[in-house]
Amino acid sequence: MRRRLFLAAAAVSAACSRLPKRVLVPVPPEAVGEWRRSAMETHDPAGAPPDAARLKPEQWVRAAYVNGQRSIGVSAFGFSSDASAFELQQRWNRGGGDVTYQRKSIFVVCNSPTEPTAALIEFIRMLEKSWP
Repeated sequence: MRRRLFLAAAAVSAACSRLPKRVLVPVPPEAVGEWRRSAMETHDPAGAPPDAARLKPEQWVRAAYVNGQRSIGVSAFGFSSDASAFELQQRWNRGGGDVTYQRKSIFVVCNSPTEPTAALIEFIRMLEKSWP
């Protein structure tokens, strides 16, 4: 009887260790105001930009939004702790016109080759209301 209990406990333990990691970054919305999501992909977090990679994100999701000929890129990094996302918010290099926000354990950065910073700020305000 003890042996059966032990084997059952071992089987359950082994099965639980193979469960996938929880999703940290929810799927980006299909639309943000007049902007429509045109692409979405999940990347290997090890290949994240240096500022993010240094803090070891568990998940990295990228999405692209378009409005006519205009485009905005969104990257979201999911961390195991709120502190890591907050630290990235403090350290992120915004020299390229990036606009960022952090909510709990997720850090989000938006950038665009076509939009001025003011338009990115407006976009990120709408995005932040609905995601994540």
